[in-house]
Amino acid sequence: MNDISQGILAVIDLHGVTRLVMGAAADKHYSKKMKTPKSKKAIRVMEKADPFFKIWFVCKGVLICTREDLAKISAFPWSPAPSSIPGSISGVSDQNSALSHQQGSHEERANSTLPVNCSRRYLQRCNQFTASVRSQSQQDNMNTPKAVDLICPWDGIQNDEPSDSRHILWTAHDDLASIPGSTNDTEEAKQRQGVEAMLIRERQENEHLRSQIDEIYNKLQEAEKRKIENEQRIIQLEDSTKELEDKLLGVQPLIQSQKVENDNLQCKLDDALNELDNMQAQQITVHNNLSSNEFSFDEIMVATRGFAEDLKIAEGNFGIVYRGLLRNTLVAMKVLHWDGMQRRSKFHREVAIQNMIRHPNFVTLIGTCPVAYTLVYEYLPNGSLEDRLAYSNNTLPLPWQARTRIIGEICSGLIFLHSNQPHPVVHGDLKLENILLDSNLVSKISNFKCTSPYMDSELISTAEVTTQTDVHSFGIIIMRFLTGWQSFNISNRVEEEIQSGNLHSVIDSSAGEWPFVQANQLAHLGLRCIELSRMKCADLMTDVWQVIKPMMQVAAMSASPLSFASASADQNVPSYFMCPIFQEIMRDPHIAADGFTYEAEAIRGWFSSGHDTSPMTNLKLANKELVPNRALRSAILEWFPNLSQ
Repeated sequence: MNDISQGILAVIDLHGVTRLVMGAAADKHYSKKMKTPKSKKAIRVMEKADPFFKIWFVCKGVLICTREDLAKISAFPWSPAPSSIPGSISGVSDQNSALSHQQGSHEERANSTLPVNCSRRYLQRCNQFTASVRSQSQQDNMNTPKAVDLICPWDGIQNDEPSDSRHILWTAHDDLASIPGSTNDTEEAKQRQGVEAMLIRERQENEHLRSQIDEIYNKLQEAEKRKIENEQRIIQLEDSTKELEDKLLGVQPLIQSQKVENDNLQCKLDDALNELDNMQAQQITVHNNLSSNEFSFDEIMVATRGFAEDLKIAEGNFGIVYRGLLRNTLVAMKVLHWDGMQRRSKFHREVAIQNMIRHPNFVTLIGTCPVAYTLVYEYLPNGSLEDRLAYSNNTLPLPWQARTRIIGEICSGLIFLHSNQPHPVVHGDLKLENILLDSNLVSKISNFKCTSPYMDSELISTAEVTTQTDVHSFGIIIMRFLTGWQSFNISNRVEEEIQSGNLHSVIDSSAGEWPFVQANQLAHLGLRCIELSRMKCADLMTDVWQVIKPMMQVAAMSASPLSFASASADQNVPSYFMCPIFQEIMRDPHIAADGFTYEAEAIRGWFSSGHDTSPMTNLKLANKELVPNRALRSAILEWFPNLSQ
């Protein structure tokens, strides 16, 4: 039970317990000076238990005190009348007058103590009790009276006032005690004990029934309350269901039109993917035909003109790269340094990696020359990203659209590497010098330093290289693209500018007018990628790619001929046609919870980067739900009809 002391009393009543040993207090409160119970439960049990109930109170194995039993501390003050004292036997007339007097006094006391609403059956039972005692004593006052058939005054009568019943019992005992020679002390004690036992059982039954009735009544009240609440909830649900049904009927036409539009877009996407698959299949076929070739040392010598200096493209710790024409194909040949067994190990490891990896953003291996330890790759004419950021050979700076796309290409390539089964592949030396550009400025990752850390025991013994190593390098590349700075201490400088609110001052102006919201997202992504903690470091698939993918799409639209952001300056384009984030004409406008309309990809990218505030008001949004602004989209299409293409 919730009330432990009440539960103890209930168990006592249920099983008729007469003796109990219980704790006087918790052991930690034990004291040699303790003489009385300190526990609230012990005190409540002692106060509420029947007076004759025997209790021993102990604490830490020591008897603290006992509760005297009924004979010592009885709650019923028995005080027989003087006429019941042995030796004061008088005549029958005296007895009758005494009985008459006792009967009168008994009725007066009963009438004065019984409640108004008490049944008169109490008085009738009391009169019967007194009459039976009187008739028994008159049979033979010279002999020891026989046992009297006591009639309990409250037997069979429902009453919730045990105190009144006790008063009637005391009156009956007074009447019995006033009859001279009616019984000896032993017989009187037995009769008293019998009456007391009956009273106790009756009171216990009444209390038990009362508690059961109260419990059932409380349960009924609670059930009725729940019933009313459920009925109200059902009414509310019915109203909500009706409202939702009405709304659903209203949006059905929009759903149908959206479905038709999605089907059309899906058809176009399928066609584009099929065309891309065909192109990639043709490219892979060509590369496979070339890679199946094993070139001879003489072919390598002819292609490099005996490793001429003017054909040298790059040189590093790994070897020297030459440009040359091999079987009528312009290729790049990497000749590993002549350093014995290490050269052979690196040669076979890189061949194994390149044969395992086929991805549009990795340099393709065309063939090999085992004799000369030479790897033949496709030739990439636009050099490395490091050269482009340094404006080497008077090259033009990369615009922000191209930088955004290249960041996405590098991210895609790393995700492909790290998703390799059964173990991820690690590049291990990701930097701008090892990322090359083809004739269309498509990035290609090259110069792997290692493979999976589970496969290269030599590398494991020298340094632990994991996928997080590549993610950290990727974060540095993002910040270098964003700022144009060198990598030394770049993360601390960018973080300081972000905290001071001066991020715009570090954005590379040579990249063009980079949308500030997008630049801000990239800066935060870069800082998350360089986190040393694995728990805080960004995940390429779930964190980075979800933000960069919509950025790439926006950058592609901005760089394509269908972008009207610059061409519309002379056409007085309404300001509400422009996306507040990308500052370009919206193609798929959506309304956010702040009431402003954004390009769908732009606001989704804002949410994906971890923001829950409005880009316009900087206040927390109630939700991240978006609603298509079809009216605005129709107005934009009327202004620019060819935008729908």
